[in-house]
Amino acid sequence: MGFGVEQPKSAEDLDKLRKRRERFSAAGDATTSPGVKPLAKPKKSTSKSPARVIGARRALSTVRTVVGTCQTVEKEYFRLTEAVDASQVRPLPILQEALQMVKDKWKKEHNYRYAESQLKSIRQDLRVQHVFSPFTVQVYETHARIALEVGDQAEFTQCLAQLEWLYDTLTAVHRRGADGKADVRGSNVAAGCENRLEFLSYRILYVMRQNRTTDVTRVRTQLSDSDKKDPCIAFAFSVLSAYFAGDYQQFFSLFKIAPLMAGYVMEVSIPQFRQRIFVKICTAYRPNLPVMALKEILRFPNDAELRDFLRGYKLTYTWLNESEEIDCKASLPVVKAGPEVVTDAPPAKPQPVSVRPTSKTRRKFKV
Repeated sequence: MGFGVEQPKSAEDLDKLRKRRERFSAAGDATTSPGVKPLAKPKKSTSKSPARVIGARRALSTVRTVVGTCQTVEKEYFRLTEAVDASQVRPLPILQEALQMVKDKWKKEHNYRYAESQLKSIRQDLRVQHVFSPFTVQVYETHARIALEVGDQAEFTQCLAQLEWLYDTLTAVHRRGADGKADVRGSNVAAGCENRLEFLSYRILYVMRQNRTTDVTRVRTQLSDSDKKDPCIAFAFSVLSAYFAGDYQQFFSLFKIAPLMAGYVMEVSIPQFRQRIFVKICTAYRPNLPVMALKEILRFPNDAELRDFLRGYKLTYTWLNESEEIDCKASLPVVKAGPEVVTDAPPAKPQPVSVRPTSKTRRKFKV
């Protein structure tokens, strides 16, 4: 055996290699002899023209496109492990009915597990049919809003990333026109991109959780002057300025007037923001700080949430003037270390400790 590629010997291996070549070949050409030559790498286009990019994606989307024939409106989500069968895929009219059904049931029942499964199933049927249209945007926006409402950050970030690509694609097609020429007539907003700035503001606000300021700089350079004047975009940049500056008064004031669903995005970053401000408070205040003053500074809505927050720290308390206060100097190292994970599980039963007798303790074990 040399260093070359080993040729498959059996007819079964040749058949498997041929099927694999048909699945992953962008050109769909299975006439070449399997196992002889490796697949040629596609040539990279040197042009940055949006029309060529969209044209390449259209050409790629025509390969083995599935047209669904399933008439079932309600269908659970299952991960694909084999080639797609058209009888298991719903066409666009049925998918539109399915999305409306999910919206209606969510308003009545608020069953997220059901809504998540149905929406992921709709997304899968759209993807295997290569449907990238305003309806696709509507599906991802619906899923993003529901996931944001229940706090499913994983699905929310997936939808946010896909929406960014869909907005760019539909905008590029709208600007170039169907025939590849610039479309200077009609609306400046592409169909399906009416909520682009709203979800772009959520993406900007989500930087607080990821703590990546480079993304904000990149997004800011891509915005036009009219985009920066949008209320949602202006609000998002104001929140980011207050967050990274540690201006808790401005931050929580903006949180009260958050437009649309921006408040849900801000809620994700509030725990770590409170922890940052708590470190500054313990550094600045001497000698003690009343517990109720901390509730006012960090804007806890009630005493129960304040107590849950303080449970994560092994703070040092003092009682002066018949009020509970935090010893800031003694508690500062604990606060800097961050909160501990506190559970309601009962404490573990202590295990008996075996004592090894030494010269000093041997007499105690002598009978």
